[in-house]
Amino acid sequence: MKISLTKSDLLSKLRVVSKVLRSSAKEVMYSTFLIRVENDKSISISAMDEAGRITTTVDCVIKDFQEASFLLDAQTLIKALGELPDQPIEIVIDPLIKVTFKYYNGRFEMAPMDAIAYPELPVFNKELPSLSSSLLSKGFKTVSKYASDDQLRPVMTAVNVSSNDGRVAFAGTDGHVLAMYEEDAPEVSFFNLNVPARYAKIISEMLPVDDTMIQMSSSGNSVKAMIGEYAVIYRLIEGSYVNYRRVIPSNPDMTLNIDCQELISAINRVSVFSSSASSMISLNIKDNILKITAEDIDFSRKADEDLMLNSVLGKLVIGFRAQFLTDVLKTISVDSKTCDIHFSGPTTSAIFRPEGSEKVTIIIVPMMVNN
Repeated sequence: MKISLTKSDLLSKLRVVSKVLRSSAKEVMYSTFLIRVENDKSISISAMDEAGRITTTVDCVIKDFQEASFLLDAQTLIKALGELPDQPIEIVIDPLIKVTFKYYNGRFEMAPMDAIAYPELPVFNKELPSLSSSLLSKGFKTVSKYASDDQLRPVMTAVNVSSNDGRVAFAGTDGHVLAMYEEDAPEVSFFNLNVPARYAKIISEMLPVDDTMIQMSSSGNSVKAMIGEYAVIYRLIEGSYVNYRRVIPSNPDMTLNIDCQELISAINRVSVFSSSASSMISLNIKDNILKITAEDIDFSRKADEDLMLNSVLGKLVIGFRAQFLTDVLKTISVDSKTCDIHFSGPTTSAIFRPEGSEKVTIIIVPMMVNN
C-alpha cells in the first residue's frame, strides 16, 4: 500500500497531536503515534497519555488500499520529517514489517509496532453545552497555571469548569493561590467538569484565533472536544472540587490600586535579598507609601523599596511569597495595566483583580511576618 501526501500536511498534524505525549514515558503507547488506514482518502493519527488522547485525519491519495493500523515512534518520526524541506512524500506500508518514507532524493525506514493493545474509543453520545473558543481560551489560560501538581490530591490538579445561574466559571488552585475567571453566559445550561490541568493547557493552545463554538460530548467519565480537525479526548478527574467561592474574603476594608509592571519590577529587585527558604517579601502600607521589604537573617542581608500610591490608605503589614505575587500580577496585567488589591488584614487572603473588573479574581494566602 502506498500513501501520497505533502510533508507539511503530515508534520503539522503530528506536532499538534504530539502535545499529549511525554518524553519520559515508559509505556510504548505513550511515546508513539497510532496510524490507521480505514479508507482510501485519508489516514488517522492519534497520540495518547494516561489521561486522554488527540486524534485527527490527514487527506492523502492511497493506492492499493487495505485496512491497517500500527504504531510508530513519535520522536524519531517528527525529527526525521522536520529535517526535510517541504515536498511530496510517499509512504510505503508493509504491515508489521516496515514503513518506508520516500522523498525527492532519499528515504528512511521505520519498524512499525503492533497496535492491538491500543484502547478503542467509547461512543460519545451525550451532548454537553457548547462554549465559545474565546471563553475557553481566556478561562483556561487564566487559571490552569495555578492548578496543583500534587498527585496525592488529584482533584486539585484539575481546572474546574462550571455553569450555574447564567455564568460560566473557571477555577484552579494549589492551596496557596486560587484563580477564578467567569463570564455571563445565560444560554449555557448547568454543567460541572473537573478538567485535567494539562489538557486545559493543551486545549487553550489549540483553540483558533477566530471565535467559534466548540462542540463537546461525553461518554461516562470521558469528554470529547472538537477543535477544528482535531478531537481532544480526556478523562475527567473524579471528586468534588473545593467550594472556592467560600474562601474569597467578603467586604475587604482596604483597596490598593497600583501599576502591575511597576510593582513586578520592584518585587524582582527586592526579592533577590529574600530568604531562600521562604522567598517572602512584606508589603508595608502606611498613608500613601507602599514599602516592599525582603530580608535574609541567616546571611545578614536586606532590601527595601518605596512606591508612591495614588491615594492615602491606613496601616497594614502583610507578607507573600515573591513568586506568587509576580505570577498573579502578570496574569492581571493581561487584562489591565493596573491592579486592584483588596486587603482584609495581615492574616486574611488578599484579592487581586484587574482595575474596574470582576471577571478575573485571584487570591493569595499570606505568610506570617515576624516583626
